[in-house]
Amino acid sequence: MIRCSLCPHHRAPVPSVGPKPARVLLLGEGPSYEEDRRSEPFTGKTGLELTSTYLPILGLPRSEVHIFNAMACSNKGYENPTSEQAMSCSSVHLGPLLNEVKPEVIVVMGAVACSLFPEIENLNLQHGIPIPGKWGSWQGLLFPSYHPSAPLHGATGYMISIMADFNYLGKLLKELDRLL
Repeated sequence: MIRCSLCPHHRAPVPSVGPKPARVLLLGEGPSYEEDRRSEPFTGKTGLELTSTYLPILGLPRSEVHIFNAMACSNKGYENPTSEQAMSCSSVHLGPLLNEVKPEVIVVMGAVACSLFPEIENLNLQHGIPIPGKWGSWQGLLFPSYHPSAPLHGATGYMISIMADFNYLGKLLKELDRLL
């Protein structure tokens, strides 16, 4: 996996995982310690939360979604990537990935991932609302939501919002199926 110009070079990039194509792409922020150790996004406590709590509400197993982070490499102290780091990394990796995965919906999780898309101006106001979006040649729906790690860091109020967002997205996907 190639590196972007702002790559911190502390550890190897964590590649995306999941089927290609996939209807839904989950886009997080940056790798955690467990993600680096396993070389897979959304493992460890956050991955367990996503897989056991939010994906069942969505109505999709982990095996049917594609997962990536806005920044493929972790920072030295595992702090969140800056918007600039996320944009630098995504400018290299996200376009080609979207061409392979061809998602109908990108679930954009967390403020850093949301900063990649100018269509998402305010996560607090737009979470849980599907927004037409584009990245390079990809066009589809952006679905902003809070990052699944937020409730694990003491912000338990976010869990209700994330659950409601994923519940609504599940209903939206079923409605889109019905219309096609």
